[in-house]
Amino acid sequence: MTIEEQAVASAEQAEDEEDWDTKIREWREDRDRRFREIRHDARAVFKTVGRWGGLRDEAEWHAICEKARTDYASGRFLIEQLGAEQYIYPELMATIWKLRQGLLDQFDTAGPAEEMLVDLAILGYYNTLRIQGWIGNSATLIEAELFGQESPTAKFKERYGYGAASGLKVEEMVQGLVQTLFPLLDRCNRMFIRNLRAIKDLRAPAGPAVAIGAAGQVNVGTQQVNAVTATSRAEPVGDGARSRGRRERGMEPQT
Repeated sequence: MTIEEQAVASAEQAEDEEDWDTKIREWREDRDRRFREIRHDARAVFKTVGRWGGLRDEAEWHAICEKARTDYASGRFLIEQLGAEQYIYPELMATIWKLRQGLLDQFDTAGPAEEMLVDLAILGYYNTLRIQGWIGNSATLIEAELFGQESPTAKFKERYGYGAASGLKVEEMVQGLVQTLFPLLDRCNRMFIRNLRAIKDLRAPAGPAVAIGAAGQVNVGTQQVNAVTATSRAEPVGDGARSRGRRERGMEPQT
């Protein structure tokens, strides 16, 4: 390699390193900006003042109302309310949106009440997925503690000395999994089922309104049938009874 070729290669390497440093710097700036936005939005007062401060006239208010209507119908509003939407990977966001629109079509929602119940059901499903992810991560750590090459980590008391080890760290991890995460998973699952059932209950026909004061016997129904047994009342067998029997068996035409 000649001196000129070495100089060109060195210049290209220096340029690549500079581009790499620039990309890293831009990535860190974008990360810090997103963190500041999340911290700012987490403060309800700052978030409210910042958004209401840009509203100038009634026309802008109507534009916001129209945008809110379209965002809610499209599912964007729900996705934004999940929190930290910048860190929800595209596949999960697309799945949540697809399930929401699918439930709206399946139930053929006819009003805001049913649409809000669908959103609550989707929130229950989303939280179930998040908690299941926590359970999976915890299970990985527990398996590493129990079945790893190294011995399980000991848990020490605040003051060291004789008998300072009070147990194993994995015990706390298992206890948190059983007493905290599993109940949360079950609660989110029941929340999902309860909201789906509430949608069906809204569409169920209302039962008959019955007001009962003081009554000895109340029969509620469209038809009442009293079965008469032979022990309670015996009907004499005559020509009328025999004729009725033949008609029931199809032996004699009914007049």
